[in-house]
Amino acid sequence: MQKVDNLKVIVKVFTLCLVFIIIIVYISIQGILSLSSTTEAFESFYLNQFNSVKNLNNIAKKLLQIRVNMLQEKRAAERGDLNEIRWRQEYSNILTDDYKKIWADVRQMIQTEKTQRLIDKWLVKSEEQDSMRIEFHKAINARLADGCDSILLLLGGDVPDWARDPSYGEYARAAPRKDLGYWYDFCAAVAQRYGPVVDFYEIWNEPGWDRDSEATRLFGPDLFHFGGQVETDYLPMLQLADAAIKSKDPTGQVMCGALIYTLNQDPNTGA
Repeated sequence: MQKVDNLKVIVKVFTLCLVFIIIIVYISIQGILSLSSTTEAFESFYLNQFNSVKNLNNIAKKLLQIRVNMLQEKRAAERGDLNEIRWRQEYSNILTDDYKKIWADVRQMIQTEKTQRLIDKWLVKSEEQDSMRIEFHKAINARLADGCDSILLLLGGDVPDWARDPSYGEYARAAPRKDLGYWYDFCAAVAQRYGPVVDFYEIWNEPGWDRDSEATRLFGPDLFHFGGQVETDYLPMLQLADAAIKSKDPTGQVMCGALIYTLNQDPNTGA
């Protein structure tokens, strides 16, 4: 009888130990799975979020430095320091190349299609601005290096999509903005930035070639310079441009664009 009782005790102890071991194994497995899941979550956070934020911060710093370089270029232009202007431009070009590479890395990290589309759109717009800035600086440097005393800047060109007035239809890309305040701000910003090196500002390129000019009638809507009616829409833009430019560059001379309307060279027809 004693042996039977001892056997029962042994069985119970063995069973309890086995259950305890099973519990420990289960907890260990869950811990390993949880650790693996945590590691994957951390890696995902590091690659897709932390790195993205870090890269965006680097881009912001580079863009800020480009802005500082542009301000220093302006001061150098006021002093006539060509070496400083060129050094700042080269530095800005290096920063531009760097942040574009970082943007490419950010695009690969971000998986959402909507965000990638926004990045792509921003890159296209930034390339347009970079190209305009580079070409303008090249022109400024060339003229200053030649000893040119006067520089003329032409204001006009394509209207940004977000500022176009839909009432002008297919001519909106070169028509007055939907809010003429945008045009005033643009002209003021141009005069503030480039006033030290620019003497004359021409407002629009040949606005006389408007939407109903002879050139447009003969060659279609692809050949026009001003999408509004020059008789009614151009003067308000010229007046606003003059006020905006003079507010930032009081000595700047504002010029009217050519009002030629016809291709006929006979002066009796208005050419």
